[in-house]
Amino acid sequence: MDGITATNLSWANTSVKGITTLASQPSRTVVVPTSVANNQENKSSASPSQITRSGDNEATSQKNASAVNTQKSQQTENSSTSGNNDAAQQQRQVEQVLAQLRSRDQEVRTHEQAHLAAAGQYASGGIKYSYQTGPDGQKYAIGGSVGIDTSPIAGDPEATAQKAMVVQRAALAPAQPSGQDMKVASQASQMLMQAQAEIMAQRFAENRTEQQTDSNDAVSEADSSTSTDEAKPTMIHPARNEFELRLRLQNQPSDLALSA
Repeated sequence: MDGITATNLSWANTSVKGITTLASQPSRTVVVPTSVANNQENKSSASPSQITRSGDNEATSQKNASAVNTQKSQQTENSSTSGNNDAAQQQRQVEQVLAQLRSRDQEVRTHEQAHLAAAGQYASGGIKYSYQTGPDGQKYAIGGSVGIDTSPIAGDPEATAQKAMVVQRAALAPAQPSGQDMKVASQASQMLMQAQAEIMAQRFAENRTEQQTDSNDAVSEADSSTSTDEAKPTMIHPARNEFELRLRLQNQPSDLALSA
């Protein structure tokens, strides 16, 4: 539609305190024809005919006067017809401009509402609209933007990953995402992948720490068991001692001689 631009979403390179503006509907003024803006009609004007009368030729004079009157009548009729045509054309132009403004207004509001609803808790400041006054004196939204917090959550990659997914959904929320919408979604995807990489690195480090701790505990337990076995005193049962003593005595030769 003439005067209506395609939906466009851009992500600012700079942000204040992590707030990025999703300028999804850049202001684009609907072109209003000069005739509509000035609210004027083109009017035709006719220059008076100059008639030279001769006192010696009254019949010719009357004939010329009649021709002049006829010409003026035709000019008046043509001027009226032209004025009506101009007015009708002007009205058609007014209706076309109003139709464009209404369409643009609906497009902007629907688009921005989709962004705002998807952004959820990360939306900041609501929707900001820019307006254009139409030929009917009413204001129509021709541009809009939504602020969204896109800063990573320090020290918490899991929360950052969740936030990146919300930002991505917010960028792609409208029914017809533009090229700039896709660019924002791509940036949010990069933020998500970075957060996921940090999560994996943290988990890998935690697993290594746990494995090292388990290994150290196993070594400590083994050392403790060995030390306990070495330090444990040998316990001998008294009956066993007596039995072994008898065996030794029986195996020794007797030094005593029996006399008769």
